Amino acid sequence: MKAPPPAASEPPPPPPPEKDEIAEAIEKEKKVAEAKAEAAALKAKIEAEQKAAEAKKKAEAKKKAEAKKKAEAKKKAEAEKKKKEAERKKKLAEAKRKAEEEKKKNQFDPDRIAALLDKTPEKRGAPRSATEPSKPTDYEGPTAGERRGTDTVLTARQQDLLRSQLAGQLRRCW
Repeated sequence: MKAPPPAASEPPPPPPPEKDEIAEAIEKEKKVAEAKAEAAALKAKIEAEQKAAEAKKKAEAKKKAEAKKKAEAKKKAEAEKKKKEAERKKKLAEAKRKAEEEKKKNQFDPDRIAALLDKTPEKRGAPRSATEPSKPTDYEGPTAGERRGTDTVLTARQQDLLRSQLAGQLRRCW
């Protein structure tokens, strides 16, 4: 028997590939290009985010401006409404006051008118007031406005009567 042939030793590993300077330069250029592309993409992304943030800020500012404008318009409308309401109330109060004045003016009291026009001596005295006194009095002396005929001054009516009589007498003479 023959001895088996010696075991074959493992073949030596292939020599490492030689580093090619051109390939390394190309790889470096690829990496640089990839890094530049990544940087450009990142820059574009940041710019897009900034534009979106600016657009969002503008939209918020526009909404705030519109809300402020609406609030001012609402406030102005409420002020105008209050002003109109105040004018309406003022007009109503004025109309009511005028109606009351007209009512008082048109109120006819024949006794009062008669007392003013009556010149008879037995019914002398001040004209009655619109309201009766709350306490009746027992005083029977002269009343305010009562004429007793003891005055030294003529009333306007008496002066007018005297003038007309004198004028009539003087006209006859001339």
